[in-house]
Amino acid sequence: MPDAHIHGLSVSSKTGQVLLATHDGLFDITKQPAAKIGATNDLMGFTGGTAHGVLYASGHPGSGSDLPNPLELIRSTDAGKTWERLSRQGESDFHALTATKSGIVGFDGTLSTSPDGKTWNTVAADFVPAALAGSPTGDCPGHYPARDPPLD
Repeated sequence: MPDAHIHGLSVSSKTGQVLLATHDGLFDITKQPAAKIGATNDLMGFTGGTAHGVLYASGHPGSGSDLPNPLELIRSTDAGKTWERLSRQGESDFHALTATKSGIVGFDGTLSTSPDGKTWNTVAADFVPAALAGSPTGDCPGHYPARDPPLD
């Protein structure tokens, strides 16, 4: 089990696997003892994607890593074994993340949305989120299909 506190979790609806994102990396706690997955990175922001096995994270590289600090947005398509850089490396650090069918929502001091994890739009917000939640069937703020206009 990781020694640090937990920043996020993901539960697979297909396998029941429970992943914990911590300062010490990603852990599968459905295994006994808990099994570390992938490199040791400080995963400050973490969320499951809308497709099975897809994860998004942000944070800081682990000791000896050649990744930029902060990591900004990284994505795994193999349940955390490997990560690819998506955007804003070395610029900022999302401490809150969520994914919806229309994209990703992140907070790094500014609330932002992205349809692809690479281009970002700022969203006006008069609050500071400690956590973000989204539905895999819902839309990001400011991303509304033509058939569903925003509510007044």
